[in-house]
Amino acid sequence: MTVNLTGLTPATYRGTIVVTAATLAGSPLTITVTLTLAARPILLITSTALVPGGGGLRFTAVPGQNPAVQSLAISNGGGSTLEWTATASTTRGGAWLSVTPDRGAGNATLQVSVGASSLAPGAYEGSLIITAPGAANSPATIAVALTVGLPVLL
Repeated sequence: MTVNLTGLTPATYRGTIVVTAATLAGSPLTITVTLTLAARPILLITSTALVPGGGGLRFTAVPGQNPAVQSLAISNGGGSTLEWTATASTTRGGAWLSVTPDRGAGNATLQVSVGASSLAPGAYEGSLIITAPGAANSPATIAVALTVGLPVLL
């Protein structure tokens, strides 16, 4: 037996299957079938710190100091349960980017931190990947840029 979900919206559907065999006692046999189609979760990520136009997050630091933590909000714009994981990665300079919490279910506020205190002046790139299996908009990749510059003396 197969089910064609094309055009079905989240709801509970009921139907019957009738099995008929001329030589079988109890024929025809009617079987009741119930299909519950749950709404799919939708991964939404918002923050006032995100650079408009998909620019991601930007941090600026001076050598020996870490910049302020930035926040991202994860929410479910659909139905069902949104289970997610968040992974930070960098292209050079070691593991200077981190995110907490790194997993959860439902809505959450993520804290994105940069450990720039031991980095030399320069430009660094990384990314956050937020994955929510079965959810629309997943995985979501957020670019992270870090500039470590020398302090300006006036």
